[in-house]
Amino acid sequence: MSGQRRIDAGSEPTELGDAAPNFIGRVGFVQHVDPASDEGVAVLTVRFAAGAATAWHRHARGQYLESLEGAGWVEDGAGKRIPLPPGERIWCPPGAIHRHGASEGGDWLQFSITPGPTEWGEDPDPVAVQAEEE
Repeated sequence: MSGQRRIDAGSEPTELGDAAPNFIGRVGFVQHVDPASDEGVAVLTVRFAAGAATAWHRHARGQYLESLEGAGWVEDGAGKRIPLPPGERIWCPPGAIHRHGASEGGDWLQFSITPGPTEWGEDPDPVAVQAEEE
């Protein structure tokens, strides 16, 4: 099978700790596929402590998110927040400003696939985002 290969077990899980760069609150990670060595695709499981979230960001080629445990959410740059209970999946389209995190009620475990680079940014201006989408 040309081009196919086994992947290793990924990184060691990190404990819920102080906020990592580009995150607010306590998070822990398992990196299943390293984007530096695997065609730029990041595959992660992230545990967010209650109330923890990513900073605002966008992905050049989009991002797949799946809720595994707990209650999470995804918010777009215009302020629309979509709840993500366990089993729910969402696609964040290329270039769409968004953030995601755990509800205040408990931890959230998220699985993500990100094919390409992530651009981390500042809080978006909802009016400007609305204008871009129209």
